[in-house]
Amino acid sequence: MNNRFLQNAFELMVTIYPNNIAIKDKDMVITYKELDSWANALAHLLVKKGINEGDRVAIAAERSISLIAAMLATLKAGAAYVPLDPSYPLDRLRYCIEKAEVNALMTDGSVKDLAFNRNSIDLREHSKIRAEDPPMVLINNETPAYIIFTSGSTGRPKGVVIPHRAIVNHMQWMQKEFSWTEDDVFLQKTASGFDASVWEIFAPLSSGGTMVIGSSNPFDISTDIKRHKVTVVQFVPTVLKLLSEQESLSNFTSLRLLFCGGESLQTSLVNKIQKNLPIPIINLYGPTEAAIDTTYRVCLPGENHLFREIDLGQPIDNASVHVVDEELNLLGTGCEGELLISGEGLALGYFGLPDATKEKFVICPSTGQLSYLSGDLVYIREDGHYEFRGRKDLQIKLRGLRIELGEIEETIREVSFVKDIVVEVREEIEEQWLVAYIRCDTEFWDEIGLRSYIEKRLPSYMIPNFFVQMDRFPYLENGKMNRRQLSLIPFRNNNDFGGIHDKWEQVIANIWEDVLGEKVHSATTAFASAGGHSLLAIRLANLLSAEFQLSLTHGFVFLYPTIRKQAEYLKKNISKNGKNTVEPKKLEKINQKFDANLEAPLSLGQQGILFFEQEKGASQYHIAFLLNFEKGKTTKIKKAISYLRRRHPILSSRIILTNNGEYIQKYDSTLNSEISERSVEETGLREEIQTEAERKFELNKGGFRASLFSTDKAEYLLLTFHHLIVDGWSSQLFVDELHELIETDLVENTEMNAAFFQFAHHQNSMDFSEGLKFWKEYLDQIPNQSRFSTSMMKGSTQTINGNHIKFSLPKELEQKILSFCQNTSITEFSIHLAMAAYVLARMSGQRDICMGVPVANRTYEQDFEAIGNYVNVVPFRINFTEDATLKSISEKIAQDYAEIIKYEHIPIEEIIPAVLKSRNSDYRPLFQVMFVYNRFLKKQPYTQFKMDSVLSDTSKCDLSFIIEHDGENSTFTIEYCNDLFTEHVISEVKQEWISQMQRIADETTKFEIQENSIEAKTFKNDKNYHADKETLMKVQNIWKDIFRNSDDNINSNFFEIGGHSLLAMKFIALLNKQFELTLPVSIVFDYPTIQGIAHVITNSIKPNGVVHVSPAENRQKIWFIHPAGGALWCYKEMAAELNEMFDVWGIESAEIPESDKYEDDLLNMAKRYASYILSVQHEGPYYITGYSFGGNVAYEIARSFEAEGRDVGLLTLLDCHFSKARDFDKMEFVKSYALKFTNGANDKFNPDELALMDKRELLEFLLSLGKDGGHLHMDAEVEDVKSGLGIWEANNVAIHRYDISGAFYGKVLFIRAEENEHDTTVGWENYLAGELTVRSVPAQHFTIYKSPNAENVAKIIMEQVASIRYV
Repeated sequence: MNNRFLQNAFELMVTIYPNNIAIKDKDMVITYKELDSWANALAHLLVKKGINEGDRVAIAAERSISLIAAMLATLKAGAAYVPLDPSYPLDRLRYCIEKAEVNALMTDGSVKDLAFNRNSIDLREHSKIRAEDPPMVLINNETPAYIIFTSGSTGRPKGVVIPHRAIVNHMQWMQKEFSWTEDDVFLQKTASGFDASVWEIFAPLSSGGTMVIGSSNPFDISTDIKRHKVTVVQFVPTVLKLLSEQESLSNFTSLRLLFCGGESLQTSLVNKIQKNLPIPIINLYGPTEAAIDTTYRVCLPGENHLFREIDLGQPIDNASVHVVDEELNLLGTGCEGELLISGEGLALGYFGLPDATKEKFVICPSTGQLSYLSGDLVYIREDGHYEFRGRKDLQIKLRGLRIELGEIEETIREVSFVKDIVVEVREEIEEQWLVAYIRCDTEFWDEIGLRSYIEKRLPSYMIPNFFVQMDRFPYLENGKMNRRQLSLIPFRNNNDFGGIHDKWEQVIANIWEDVLGEKVHSATTAFASAGGHSLLAIRLANLLSAEFQLSLTHGFVFLYPTIRKQAEYLKKNISKNGKNTVEPKKLEKINQKFDANLEAPLSLGQQGILFFEQEKGASQYHIAFLLNFEKGKTTKIKKAISYLRRRHPILSSRIILTNNGEYIQKYDSTLNSEISERSVEETGLREEIQTEAERKFELNKGGFRASLFSTDKAEYLLLTFHHLIVDGWSSQLFVDELHELIETDLVENTEMNAAFFQFAHHQNSMDFSEGLKFWKEYLDQIPNQSRFSTSMMKGSTQTINGNHIKFSLPKELEQKILSFCQNTSITEFSIHLAMAAYVLARMSGQRDICMGVPVANRTYEQDFEAIGNYVNVVPFRINFTEDATLKSISEKIAQDYAEIIKYEHIPIEEIIPAVLKSRNSDYRPLFQVMFVYNRFLKKQPYTQFKMDSVLSDTSKCDLSFIIEHDGENSTFTIEYCNDLFTEHVISEVKQEWISQMQRIADETTKFEIQENSIEAKTFKNDKNYHADKETLMKVQNIWKDIFRNSDDNINSNFFEIGGHSLLAMKFIALLNKQFELTLPVSIVFDYPTIQGIAHVITNSIKPNGVVHVSPAENRQKIWFIHPAGGALWCYKEMAAELNEMFDVWGIESAEIPESDKYEDDLLNMAKRYASYILSVQHEGPYYITGYSFGGNVAYEIARSFEAEGRDVGLLTLLDCHFSKARDFDKMEFVKSYALKFTNGANDKFNPDELALMDKRELLEFLLSLGKDGGHLHMDAEVEDVKSGLGIWEANNVAIHRYDISGAFYGKVLFIRAEENEHDTTVGWENYLAGELTVRSVPAQHFTIYKSPNAENVAKIIMEQVASIRYV
């Protein structure tokens, strides 16, 4: 082979074997030609981005075809590749990027948050690019080929720079010595961050052979070898020994060569292997600084080995080795010294570290050659062969991995409580362990915090297995560490930190490992701290039940949270009761073929969601994800979606309202293939997706939508679920299964997973009486509300409008919390709930509070693989008594949780009416603040698509404290209703939350709460209702039907006689059907009696004050709100013009229902008018217009609609002044009324004279002005003026009291009279936050509504609406 550069041999194979399989990666393969074309294109991309010869390109990718293509591309671009193992801590990867002075980063997305400010290439986005030829670059054999970072004795990794000269020499020696052919199959299993991976990759690619990217798990390797008929493989001796113990190696009939390296190779192991597998075993030796291997020893079958260990053998081609003393003098037979390496394989040194390079790369005085001081001690045997004796420094090889103990020591030394540290390798029962001996302040010792700190900075193979606390270290007389004496100290029994003690604990630990998917080292770590959550707790309880033949609920896991406590409980109970044969309870698993008639009632949780949506509206209950695919996967996507719809019937089910007012869900197979498709421009993509995600579901057509959007560059799949059919677990399950189906071949499965339908049936037939007894007792005399103090809230009504802030805690604080949990055996859940509850208690002024806590509610094994909305919310009561401490409250929470979990299946919809007898539509019943605690394992990124959440923030309650932990990091979120809280207040809540968590170190801290008196609002039947007799009787009949004649008194309270939210929903459904209305569910809260409901219905048909100004059939409605005068006649002329486009409606002043007074509170007025509009127009878009004072009211109506998620098509403000609260002046008000009659002319009267008139004189004078100005009919009388003056006064009082409530984000048309003395748009700038159009007409304030201005105004409105509709 005459190839100067590493990639040349591969390029030669491309010409000889273009169609040979170059790489197999699971089910994917790529030929030499395809791989070369991809690498060429990537190389051109690198050059285009400015990569030059000798530059460094970091590659952060899992072992895959993409990784190999990126390596080849980097070499073809003349650069050196710097492999970054995605499994390493982020800090270490960032360090390597910085120290290698990387010029570009190529990634497959497997490392989250690995930002690079310069050239960055996502391999997933460039997987289809191809090029016939590589770019033209000029390099030489001293140009770096790769830089690999090795463990550093100074505490930081060092980058070893390997030139083409060195690695090509190695690859040419291997080809010559072992005669690779195109028939060879190599198993590639070494991580790219280790230099052994280099020959595993380039040996096959340099010979026309096939590389199989196999598992790195030793237990899967044998399967890979047999499945792919591997011929060449390398092992670390430790792994080879493990493999030989679990597999008969005689089954590896395809193997022809077996390589070992990284550790001393025992003769006994070689003999054992070759007895069953008679092939050559090659022992390789060499440091990274000498391009992988320096010496080799071929062990042939049947060879007689005289020594316990296989020797290092002979140097590879163009390499030489010598043994030297401290002065670099050559040593001979029978001597021990340091191995000195020379020749073509030497590295250029350590990147950016000239001093370290000079220290290790020296001129040997005896040979005159540049040589590398390996640090390895070897003994020269009598036969001339070299025997490895250990290290001169603290570098070791552990399971074949090179480790500098100094790097571990320096990392641990950074921890504040560590005074001194020594790390040693200890052997026990043929196993090696890393043991850290630590001298520290025992008062501050924190093992969990220490482990957490190390795990974020060192690879997993460098983390000590054991920690031993030391009062002092043993030293020799010369002052050096006495490592021999140190090695005699027991490392398991001495501070074993909760190691497994007996068989009971071992059995339980094995089950924990099955559930958690990882090794368990401590019997005293809480299940939650080990990564467990409520769903895993269910599985753990089931497995423990089966193992010990006891019936255990998952409450057991939280009551006895550690392996040791569980073992103690089980020992005691099994020994006391003998063998308990009670099997864990399970529902019968349903295996149901696709059934077109599959149906079920809504679960109680579903009914609750439907109720709250009907009350609050909008997309509060939508969950939406956007998946970004490469082009060309449409067929697979459609097939996968159709399959998932069939497998999970809830995805193809309609929600149907039956004749008896109840809802059911019914599977409809015709929905299985439903998926919408559209082509869009990239520029308009985001808006279209947002619109589609927020589009309201017609639930009788299903609660799931799949929408495909295609652009020139990519395909996007929008998945929109109604929360009615999925919970968080289900939506994640759907995406996981979708990814698996697209990634692999679809396997048709005729089994429908109907577990959720079974759950709904079962729940509706359950008797909750026993569970409700618990909840009634637990929540006895609970306060009606647990809300923040009114001084912190800007409103009182919780809406769906939400926002959130996210933050993380300082690492030191997280460690402090973990340490507290470890020391007290209290779970993190209990600690964090206590802290969040305390924040609420302090900021509400209540000691006794209630918070909502979501629970998964998946009790049975089949539920884990089912899609549906199982989730429940349980009320958690926390009472901060005067002597309460953090420890006592946390322990009480843990005790309560163990009991609560037994009854978590009781739906909150059943608990609320059992506990509360009154309701308030302003806020959620029972609890108004939630605590959400999620622990989940960090997932590998999806390879088939990128995923983003789509919908904007909503709020399902006043405020939620949310903690999410992925096994590595915790994220804290405060989600809140922004109609209740300002950002400033939420910032205070955040600071208070952090402040309280900082107190966790002191478990005796007392809780201080400044109590406020909280009076719960209760319904009082003191309203004067007016309902016609027929309506009253119909309402009473429906009431009797739903309550089964229990109480039909027209003044009985709905909730006091057993009504609840689900029954309210049924009640309203039947009322709406009876009266052909669309009454909201909230009516039951505001008018909870038969008489009240009948009154609402009587007035809903056409509320007093609603006027059909200018009817036009089959046209969009537009609404006009009266000005301060209270009448609508000012809109008459423009209404006639607007009929071309609109059906014109209006609201004029009318007395408050059940009163003889006019409304003098503008916000109350807007709220009532909004309900009037909804009683006539049930769906948007809503077009609302207001002139002058009417504009202020229209603005607040539009804001309320926006808050409820209703579609406000356009808000038109017609010369409306911005208003702020001010004192009301009676004479100023009279003057304004007079100016109204004179159309703004102030020369028609003397204001001072008005002040001197008595009431009768004033009324007569105003009557005269009104007739003269055309505002009053000529036959009007003083009483008419008096009535109008009362309306005018009420509206003026309202505007004087009014302070604008907040910004409006919808579309606004502002039409101003340009002849006014003052610009009426002034002051509105900060409140009209959406799309604003300002138009002017040549008029004054009092003439803008008169002809010809009225026609002009109407034309402007219609033009604006047309532009909105058709843009």
